[in-house]
Amino acid sequence: MAAGVIALSAALNMWGLVELEGLARAAVGRATARADAPGGREADAERFSALIKALRGREPKVYCRSDGRIDIICGREHLDGFARYAELTDAVRR
Repeated sequence: MAAGVIALSAALNMWGLVELEGLARAAVGRATARADAPGGREADAERFSALIKALRGREPKVYCRSDGRIDIICGREHLDGFARYAELTDAVRR
């Protein structure tokens, strides 16, 4: 898998589309909207996106897959912000 990502990033880098180092170090968080959530997948994805935007100020990327699933992707800026909340939670528990 990692070799495939590196090969893809090298190919894209030849066209100047991405930086090899940036793609190789990319960190993302993924969530999938649940079909059994109230209102279905679409409503679940909307609620989750609204929560992320309220906490971080930026909406995550949302992708509708061909199999009907909806993926919500949070980038590095989202994950770094969530880490601050985790640190705060640990401090409050002490």
